[in-house]
Amino acid sequence: MLAVLLTGQWVSIIAVSRNIDWHRIQIDRHCPTDVFVGRVLARAIVREMKTNPDFQKDSAEAKLEIAATQNWTAAH
Repeated sequence: MLAVLLTGQWVSIIAVSRNIDWHRIQIDRHCPTDVFVGRVLARAIVREMKTNPDFQKDSAEAKLEIAATQNWTAAH
């Protein structure tokens, strides 16, 4: 969801999440198929959520709040 809301930071957010995935595999908390299935499931859930009018409204409002915060931070 962060990658959806912070589209300008999508690449770095996905990179961090993949790093976390890899570390969880390395410490034997997940196997590679767990990580793969989690990614597939997350994409499917987000794709469905994006078709929901309530979600569209909420995410648009969240993007406006994020932009306002970024503008405020830049000004101070």
